[in-house]
Amino acid sequence: EAYREKMIRAEHLASLGTLSAMLSHEMTQPLTVLRLSLQNALRTLEDAPPPATVLDYVAKVADALDYANAQGIVHRDIKPANIMLLKDNNIRVTDFGIARITASSKTATGTVVGTPAYMSPEQVGGKKVDGRSDLFSLGVVLFELLCGEKPFKGGDGGLGTLLFQIANDPEPDPLKLNPKVPSCAAEVV
Repeated sequence: EAYREKMIRAEHLASLGTLSAMLSHEMTQPLTVLRLSLQNALRTLEDAPPPATVLDYVAKVADALDYANAQGIVHRDIKPANIMLLKDNNIRVTDFGIARITASSKTATGTVVGTPAYMSPEQVGGKKVDGRSDLFSLGVVLFELLCGEKPFKGGDGGLGTLLFQIANDPEPDPLKLNPKVPSCAAEVV
């Protein structure tokens, strides 16, 4: 019941333009104002928004995640497809379907949920996550928007290699993949 109440509060925030929690058919409002998800903006690096716009989008998502995290909600599946760009250029964070309330035990430690390429090392390890996990995932989104590719790809080794890279490898230097990335943004990533 507490979980449902927090999610209803998150849905209320969506109407205020801060956060959108898409949970179930009964709690989902049709988003007819959507223009595109950021995933659609990632078709090629040439089609990606300019770095200043990317940083603005990411800052808006960070604000929404900060609010959700302050309410004890961890999204656990931040990725471009769950970040919607509205007609008025505002941003919505969607699909809280696997969100977790940090104080609850809805998802047991040892359970891995999320989209692998955007998972934090803690998610990969099946450990308990908090808002820092969402921040890591947002960093992967930022890297992808700035560089046109994900920082960890897995290569021919598939999912196992990808998860190992996330848990163990340092992130690549964004400037080596896209020299046009502003140095201040490269430092943040």
